[in-house]
Amino acid sequence: MAPFFSIIVPTKDCFPTVQATIQSIEMQTFRELEVIALDSYSVDGTRELLLSWAESSSLSVQAHTVPRRGVYAAMNEGIRRATGEYLLFVGGDDKLANGRVLEQTRRAIANQSSNPAILIGNIRYSDGTRHESIWGWQLLLRNTAHHQGTFYSASVFDDRQYDEKLKILSDYKLNLELYRSRSNVAVASLTISICGNDGLSKQLVWRRMYEEWKIKYQILGLRFFPWIFPVFLKQLAKLVDARVGTRLN
Repeated sequence: MAPFFSIIVPTKDCFPTVQATIQSIEMQTFRELEVIALDSYSVDGTRELLLSWAESSSLSVQAHTVPRRGVYAAMNEGIRRATGEYLLFVGGDDKLANGRVLEQTRRAIANQSSNPAILIGNIRYSDGTRHESIWGWQLLLRNTAHHQGTFYSASVFDDRQYDEKLKILSDYKLNLELYRSRSNVAVASLTISICGNDGLSKQLVWRRMYEEWKIKYQILGLRFFPWIFPVFLKQLAKLVDARVGTRLN
């Protein structure tokens, strides 16, 4: 029988935190799930830990090694391998908020008059800050539905995937596309995940600004900035990235 949930876990050198990710999935009371872990050639023991988990878990756990082409390339590979009805993306520095998250989400989906294309819940950061997800006009301003708190129907990806040219905000682009297409969305008052505080979107501020402008230009047709502005942001992003020595892949 096909699982109801597919949890896709892209990882790269996150051994100190991915153990908590694994534990949070193993403790779920709802067991109709599969896990697809996609490691980008970690050198800190993450890959070996995932392989060991796949061999020993009572859950259906796959552990794959994928090229270092960015987190969204890994997520797309997870989508291609997934067989569940709903997909959730959880990073190696994230964890499910409690042991009943999937059980409560399954109940929330069942309570809808029709199966939603998306069910969004809330997230909390590891420093205690809470992010309440919103699906509405606010999405036109910024990403208000984080993927760690969003369950996507597998049918969402029948004709789309994450844009691998974007390194930070491809999930925002997907959400904007779904909002513009008036997809059926359910909002649940659940905290889905606890997320790390050191994601790329917080480290690479200038690149995030450039990608946000690019997405809004492509999807919303916003042309009120001079053409030189995105070029400036892109070059500044490259300079800052090189200065801090942060790799995107």
